[in-house]
Amino acid sequence: MTTAPATIAPPKPTIAHRLIRATGPIMSPFAGRRFFPLWAILEHRGRKSGKLYRIPVVARRTADGFLIPMPFGEGTDWVRNVLAAGSCAIVWKGRRFEADQARTVDNAEAAPSFDRFQRRLLPIIGIRHFMRVRSVPQV
Repeated sequence: MTTAPATIAPPKPTIAHRLIRATGPIMSPFAGRRFFPLWAILEHRGRKSGKLYRIPVVARRTADGFLIPMPFGEGTDWVRNVLAAGSCAIVWKGRRFEADQARTVDNAEAAPSFDRFQRRLLPIIGIRHFMRVRSVPQV
């Protein structure tokens, strides 16, 4: 008896997937600019190649750093690279921030960083995981 290899179906696209795919290419040139605080540029190095990557992400400023929604989950390359290194840089509102202590958090831990409307909206659009990074104090 022969068995076919099991295939793993990709996760069903959420509203957040569709929004990011639709707006990402349009917003990419504006990410990290002073007048556009929703989007930032996340700079990280590849785990194997060591190559520097700069990707647009949605970023929320917190008291000690940034909170970055992960609409595509923890398996994306940028998430794996930042977690492996433990650090990254974020260009937000025209300024570059070095960041460390990268870790993933769930909605419960991320919720206090959002207002009531946003807290209700995030699970509806499919965002359940975030990356929290601490801004390294400038010397």
